[in-house]
Amino acid sequence: MPAKKRGRRSPGGKKRKADGPRPVRRLLDWFRDALGAQLGDVYGIGLTVLAVLCALGIWFNMAGPVGRFLELAFRGLLGVGGLFTPVVFGYLAYEMFVTRPGPDRPRITIGLAVLVSSILGLWHLMQGTPDFTAGATQLRRSGGIVGAVLAGPLNGLMSVWGAAVVLVALLCLGVLILTKTPVRRALEVARDWADAARERHGFGARAPEYDDEDYRETDVIDLADEEQEEEPAPSLPAETTTIDLSHEEPVSGEAEIESEPVPADDAEEISNDTGDEPVIEAEPSGQLAMISRRAAQLPYRLPPLDLLRAGTTRTPGAKSSTETIRALEATLRDFGVDAAVARVTRGPTVTRFEIELGQGVKVNRVMSLA
Repeated sequence: MPAKKRGRRSPGGKKRKADGPRPVRRLLDWFRDALGAQLGDVYGIGLTVLAVLCALGIWFNMAGPVGRFLELAFRGLLGVGGLFTPVVFGYLAYEMFVTRPGPDRPRITIGLAVLVSSILGLWHLMQGTPDFTAGATQLRRSGGIVGAVLAGPLNGLMSVWGAAVVLVALLCLGVLILTKTPVRRALEVARDWADAARERHGFGARAPEYDDEDYRETDVIDLADEEQEEEPAPSLPAETTTIDLSHEEPVSGEAEIESEPVPADDAEEISNDTGDEPVIEAEPSGQLAMISRRAAQLPYRLPPLDLLRAGTTRTPGAKSSTETIRALEATLRDFGVDAAVARVTRGPTVTRFEIELGQGVKVNRVMSLA
C-alpha cells in the first residue's frame, strides 16, 4: 500500500514543477494587457533614458558609476561600435514612439543584429584580428568581443580574404533583411541603375519623343541669294530697234536706226503666258530685236499659282499599320515586357506608335530594347 501511495504522488509533484513559471508569465501577460497600446511608449521611454545615459557615460564621462559601467560593457562587447550605442538606442526609441507593434519588429531586430555583427567583424579584421589575450584595450579599439568571436575563427579557417568575403556576404544579407528586399528585387534595382548610368554617359540612346504638332506644317525658308534679290530680273523689251544685216560689208561704228523708238508709255503690257510663238523672231531680211536698257528696268511679275498642279495625298493602308502593331506587340512579348500599342499617329514621313505599359513594368525595360 505505501508503494501505491508514492505512485500517486509522483504525477502531482511533476505537475507542480511544470506550473512553477506560470505566475511570472501571468504577470507579464497582465502587464501587457493592462498597458495595451501604450506598451510601445513604455519601451520608448526606457530606451530614451538608456540612450541618454550611454551618451553621458561613453561620450562625456559624466554619468558616474553607471556611466562607467555602461562604457565598459558596451565598449568591451562591441569595441569601436560601442561609441554608436547612444545613436542606436535613440533610433530604437523613436521607432517605439512612432510605430506600433507588428510583424516587422522581429525582422528589423534580426537584420540590425546581422548588419552590426558583420560590420564589427570586418573592422576587427582590419585591425589585425586581435584575440582575447591581447588585452581589453586592444579589444576596445577593434571589434570587441563580438568582432573577435566572428573574425577570429573565420581568419583561422580561411585566412583574411576568405573571412572578408563571408563577412561582406553577411553585411549584404543584413541589409536585405533590414529593408525587406528580396535578392531578385535588388538585382532589378542594380540593373536599372546600370541602365540609367549607361544612358547618362551616352552608351544607350533613348527613343525619339514626338509632340502633338502637325507634321505637315513646315516653315517656309527663303533660299534665294541676296544679290539676286537686289538685281531686278530682265523683262521683255518694250522698246526695240531694227538693224539691217543684209549688206555683205562689215559693219563699223554705230548701227543706223531705221525706225523711231517707241516710248515706254505706249508699250503694250506683256503677259506671262507662254504660247507657241517665240518671244523674239528673226525677220527674213536679217533684222534683230535688241533689248533696251530702259525696258530692262521694268519690274518682274511672278507667274500665277494656277500653273502649278496640285499633288495627290496618299493615305497609308490600315492593313500595314495593323501588321506593324501585331509585330511590335509580339516582339515585346518575346522579351517578356507586358505592354500594348494604345495609339497610332501617322505623319507624312514618321508614324508614331504609343505603347502602354502593364502594371509594374518600368520604362527602362522598353528603353533597353532600343
